[in-house]
Amino acid sequence: MIASNGDATAIYRGGQPASCAELAYLKSVGVKSILKLNDRGLPVDSDEKDQAENLGLRMLSLPFGAATIGRPATCDSVRQALSFLSDPDNWPVYVHCTAGKDRTGYTVGMYEKLRLGKPVEAVMKELHRYGHRGWRSLLFPQIDHELAAGHPVCE
Repeated sequence: MIASNGDATAIYRGGQPASCAELAYLKSVGVKSILKLNDRGLPVDSDEKDQAENLGLRMLSLPFGAATIGRPATCDSVRQALSFLSDPDNWPVYVHCTAGKDRTGYTVGMYEKLRLGKPVEAVMKELHRYGHRGWRSLLFPQIDHELAAGHPVCE
């Protein structure tokens, strides 16, 4: 569930926490904030927000899908996510979507490229290493295209 990109900002990434115990684990390893990229307004989303709040974890919950990355409809969510990741008061942050491969890979990759100056080749390698490859790259090619361009379509 948890993987670090290794930089000093301590951004961890993965899939949807499956239980309160997993959120408690994140808290126990020092995570202060959660960036949730898959809020669909379902009871599971409300439960996660409530559990995170009860544990004292700060959370930003955003509703965008992998298929909408690269479209103007996601511009506000992308801006909010990058701002949240850029704020040292939120570190360490756990970033997740459902599987932790597409939306998470895009968001962490864009942060690393824009805010940390990580070379696009390294960003793309990390994106693919964490699971955005094969059919996922074919289904959501705009993720690869935006990261390769080095900026969100909105900017």
